[in-house]
Amino acid sequence: METRKIICPLVLTILLVTNAMAQKKQQDTDRGYAFEGRNLVIQLSSGFIGYDYGFGDLCGVPLKLQVEYGVHRYVGLALYGGMLQRDPEFGEKVYKMDVYTGGIHVNFHLYNFVDDLTKKNLRGDIVDVYGTFTVGVDYFDTNLPLRSKYAYYFTGAIGIRAYPIKKVKALGFNMEFSNILSPWLIGLNYKF
Repeated sequence: METRKIICPLVLTILLVTNAMAQKKQQDTDRGYAFEGRNLVIQLSSGFIGYDYGFGDLCGVPLKLQVEYGVHRYVGLALYGGMLQRDPEFGEKVYKMDVYTGGIHVNFHLYNFVDDLTKKNLRGDIVDVYGTFTVGVDYFDTNLPLRSKYAYYFTGAIGIRAYPIKKVKALGFNMEFSNILSPWLIGLNYKF
């Protein structure tokens, strides 16, 4: 309960600050926002290594869907959701454990910042390196004897997006290093 009292005001503060930044920076048209004039990025990621509880086999791959809106050329606000299935084993008993996660990312697009700082054309339309601050919650659908089926977290991540396909410039690939569902996730993203 104490964690909820911390998370709710933090989430509201982040939303208000990013909304204020978006309103203030609407005139910032010098090469567009973090997404080169396309303010919405949808990203679907998966990985091969999931939550490690030390027991059991991975039944499914971690899957994460994220929708990010660029509120400033260096800052994006993203909502995400994901899931992972596991079958932890304790002795001869196999338990069911599905993990569902969701939360908010605040992404800082460092590559665009470095591009502006150095006054060089680093081709932010092809490569986008970003750091992430995350507030999220995991829900465990399990028959394990857990005290709580919820886990709240604050975490960070580093990611990279690349848009190498010249004929479809809005389609890209991404890789993210974090501890949400997996130590690393790879996937596709599309700019709208």
